[in-house]
Amino acid sequence: MNLLRNENGFTLIELSMALAISAIIVLTAGVIITSSSQDFERGSRQIHLQQDLSLASELLMNSIRSASGDSTIIYTDSSATIVTSNGNCLKLGSSVIIFKSGTDMVYQNGTGQAQRLISNCVNALDFSRDAAADSQKCINFRIALSEADCYIATENRAYFRN
Repeated sequence: MNLLRNENGFTLIELSMALAISAIIVLTAGVIITSSSQDFERGSRQIHLQQDLSLASELLMNSIRSASGDSTIIYTDSSATIVTSNGNCLKLGSSVIIFKSGTDMVYQNGTGQAQRLISNCVNALDFSRDAAADSQKCINFRIALSEADCYIATENRAYFRN
């Protein structure tokens, strides 16, 4: 007896293999897309922190340069009660106060209006004077910012113009 054989189509094993290979390709593509998206987000956060750090450093440098060294005071905190040589509150003359409040950097002008220059990412904002005899001529400051898995910091020394 002659059996009819249909040679058209795929066997179950061929379909299973094609499905497995397709699944591997789709999963690999998904991992690559997810990884690229996470890298893009991280890069965006890093750029944002770098811009904030640049703004804060420039503002501090300009504010310190235009102030008088004799009328500049460093306080331990924003209550501006304890004078020290190292702290996180800087008073420039009688008008400008720059301090860290929680995770924000705050700039308070002569009218008492406070502006949050950087919000929710300030880890450190420290001011100090050198122990040297010319310590009235400069202020050292350190700013550290972080957001999620990104961290950036800088240390600067700003000299008074007078």
